[in-house]
Amino acid sequence: MLLSRVTSATAAVLVATLMARFPAVAAPARTAASGSAPPGLPLAVQEKAAVDCLGGRGYLKARIRGALVRDLDLRRKLACDGESRPDGSGVRLSFAGPPGPGRLRLIFGVSGVREGIPGRELPVNLTLLEDGGRIFATRGEGKCTLDDLRQMRETAAGHTHTWRLTARGFCTDPINALNPAPGRSGSIVVSRFDFSGVVTFAGGH
Repeated sequence: MLLSRVTSATAAVLVATLMARFPAVAAPARTAASGSAPPGLPLAVQEKAAVDCLGGRGYLKARIRGALVRDLDLRRKLACDGESRPDGSGVRLSFAGPPGPGRLRLIFGVSGVREGIPGRELPVNLTLLEDGGRIFATRGEGKCTLDDLRQMRETAAGHTHTWRLTARGFCTDPINALNPAPGRSGSIVVSRFDFSGVVTFAGGH
């Protein structure tokens, strides 16, 4: 079922939520209105995060068609971040490309992921943000699937454990824009995606 039209206020709430969870990844480098840096982490910290995705071992690949046409293959200057959901039902991983016009940020919410355990056919909630532009979101887990997931431990400190998650997946249905541009198509299809990023589990084994 296609999404009903969402107000710009709702889109703003979504952006604010993502910025709170992933400040180095979800915070736009510049605001569309003023062209100035928004509140959040200092730009120097954001730039450092942009080259620190698993020390250059992280990556994001995706084929995007529709209202936005991109073939992503990002490794250098890729920002990534991730955490387990508070209720333990899965994980969220975020990726952002190099700073600049048209920078994209993809956030994957994957259900059924447990620390250190590989997985298959896991439902994914996908959000894509275009700097100074549109926001696309599945707003549910019925459109995208992660068909293979592997985990490798990176660090362990006290009750906090960091893992590298490597995965591939696909989406079968269009993903609608929360704020479509007037007179333009408001949906995209992400026919495939591959990523390797970091997730921090709290209170794990």
